[in-house]
Order: sequence, then structure tokens, then C-alpha cells
Amino acid sequence: MIDPKKSLLALSITTVFAAGLLAGCGSSDKPAFCGDVKNLQDSISQLTSIKIETGVLDTVRTDLEAVQANAQTVADSARTDFPSESSSLEDSIKTASQSIQDLSPSPSGTEIAAVALNVSAVATAAKSFEEATSSACS
Repeated sequence: MIDPKKSLLALSITTVFAAGLLAGCGSSDKPAFCGDVKNLQDSISQLTSIKIETGVLDTVRTDLEAVQANAQTVADSARTDFPSESSSLEDSIKTASQSIQDLSPSPSGTEIAAVALNVSAVATAAKSFEEATSSACS
């Protein structure tokens, strides 16, 4: 007959051992923001791949909101290590968001060009952020 106390002890030891192995195998010395940077780059790629044409404004707004959420996550997670890059990223997002909010219902070519320029500035700030953090993430 199996002793329940010994079985429970063996199960506990096995669980602790397995958890230790998993932690060792899955651990990484990379900061949490490394994965966040990848998510940000993916959302920026989505935003910058939009063709500027009639009726695309809602898509730009939606994609910019995703970029804004990802940028905020990155900035929050990396602010201690990269304060100036985090601030630059946040500033570029705020400017792009404001330029979209300020658009008239039937935006002119000049207004759309300003939005495109601001979106490009977001991509540039994100690229600079990625380059600054790359040594910590490689």
C-alpha cells in the first residue's frame, strides 16, 4: 500500500524541482520592454503600410490607437533605463494623435500631409527607441 504522506512529499519535491527547471530554462536576462518593443514595431508597420486614400481616416485612427497603446507600454516599462527615448516616443505619439483629432470632417491635402508627417515622426522615434534599447535586448 502507498503511504499518502510519502506520495504527497514526492509530488511536492517533483513540483518544486520541475518549477526550478522551467524557471531556469525559460529565464532571460532581457528586460521586459524587449518584447514590448517588438509589439510596438509590429503596430507601427501596420500603421505605416496604410495607403493614403479617401475613407482611410478611421483605419489610421484605429491603427494609431494601437501604436499609442504599445508605445505607452514600452515607455512605461523602459522609462527607468531610457528616460529620454521614452519621452521622445510619447511626445511623437501625442503630436500624431492631436493632428488626427484636429482634422476637419473633410480634411484637405495639407491636413492629411501633416498627419502623414506626424505618423512618420512616430516611426522615427520608435526606430530610435529600438536602436537605443537593442543592446539590452540582444
